[in-house]
Amino acid sequence: MNTSEQRTAAVDEARRLIATEGLSSNQAAARIGVSYGVTGRSVQRWAEADHDSLGDSSHAAAKQARTVATDQYAALRARMRVLASTRALEALEDMPNWQPRDRQALAMVFAILLDKVRLEEGKVSGRTEVVSVDAAAQPLRRFVEETEEYANTEAG
Repeated sequence: MNTSEQRTAAVDEARRLIATEGLSSNQAAARIGVSYGVTGRSVQRWAEADHDSLGDSSHAAAKQARTVATDQYAALRARMRVLASTRALEALEDMPNWQPRDRQALAMVFAILLDKVRLEEGKVSGRTEVVSVDAAAQPLRRFVEETEEYANTEAG
């Protein structure tokens, strides 16, 4: 039979596997259970008897990993924003030597860069203009009327 110290050691090893290798509670319990000659469910019950289930440990480890990943991604985005802005300013300083087509390309790059920064900041990145159907159709109506008038004067 397993002693209390062996049970505690098994649960501690399972928690270590969850924290260091990112295993789920079931995977860690099964792996430790093999080395102790018991089922993974037995290891999970031992942890629950200590009022600290392996599932809770697994969820806490996953949450910590997500927090670290989110922080690392935020730092990367901030670094990319600074690098892109720096490169854009360098290009702007060199702009007098550029061809018109290159200047147009740089303007497009600036527009995209500013749009992406505004999106990340949660700000509006576009402007929508609402035009009524009648207002949009009016120039077309005038064109049709002028064309008919011209066609009638040419025919008659």
